[in-house]
Amino acid sequence: MIKKLLTGLAVFTAVVSFAQSGRTAKDSNISGTVNSISSSSDAKVAALSCDTVYNFNLGAPTTTLTLYTASTGTACTTGGYVVGNNCYGMTQFANYTAGPQYSALTSPSVTACFVFFYKNPTTGAGTKGVGTNTIGLRIYNGSMTTGPTPTAAPVALGATSAPISSVLATFSSTNNVGQYKFNFATPVSVTTGGYFSSVVLPTTIGDTAVIWQQKSATSTAAWETDAPGPWGDMKADWGGTINFQLCVFPVMGCSGFTGIKENELASFFNIVPNPSNGEFTLVAQLSGLTFDYNVTNSIGQVVLAKKSVNGGSVTDINLSSMPAGLYFVNVVSGNNTITKKLVITK
Repeated sequence: MIKKLLTGLAVFTAVVSFAQSGRTAKDSNISGTVNSISSSSDAKVAALSCDTVYNFNLGAPTTTLTLYTASTGTACTTGGYVVGNNCYGMTQFANYTAGPQYSALTSPSVTACFVFFYKNPTTGAGTKGVGTNTIGLRIYNGSMTTGPTPTAAPVALGATSAPISSVLATFSSTNNVGQYKFNFATPVSVTTGGYFSSVVLPTTIGDTAVIWQQKSATSTAAWETDAPGPWGDMKADWGGTINFQLCVFPVMGCSGFTGIKENELASFFNIVPNPSNGEFTLVAQLSGLTFDYNVTNSIGQVVLAKKSVNGGSVTDINLSSMPAGLYFVNVVSGNNTITKKLVITK
């Protein structure tokens, strides 16, 4: 099904946010302009209540987003937000990793996966639920052309899960980003052609998981499903205008090769959010690797340096005291150095 973006919608939000058949979500920016996302079906739904969350600047310009929650009722059996699990049927969001991104690995495997979740520290809106209920993580074969394979009923190569209480424990009283690492009991072997890392949403009424979307993505990588229905390319579902890159970062095992080239090393590091207000996270996605990094300003001055950082980790970096501008994060592993651009805005 295609979600229609109506005139005036400048940004779709930082999380995976949409309305399914016959449902409507509203998004208002800080100037007060109200926009909407809707679809063409007129299916009946249960009564809605709402939570309002602010300043989603990890993956979109500053906005105010109203997330509608569903009451229990005959038309709504799973509850939750219009983001994450909900009575409108979405049960998994999968992000694709292309084969060339890990071509250095002769026996590629996934050992863990970082997922960035959202929760408002003031209102509690966002990721929440009964602590003993779970959020899952699965690995599927597939491609961006066909989606997780087989599309109708994919068989997971590997699966793990975490109690909602463990995910919620990653949030602080002031931070709306929770970084949870899903670990696999044994490495999950993947093909050289590419694979999907899929977040399995909770299904109990009132539980939900809100996943961040990366800002200004130049390509798309996400599929979604309302299983037991089929999977769909999220960009196609949204009418072909939005590039979806979810903040879902698989960690690859680095055994099986000796040495790594700069162009291969680059694919194992990400910076989120970017642009940033100076507070950002360096995500390292290669277990067993040790690296150093430094941050330089536009004239080459080192403003921060750190040594012996383990791969397969996230590192929170605070440069909020630095002026706005262009910076460079330089990652050094052995004789190789890669550079990632970082933009700080105020």
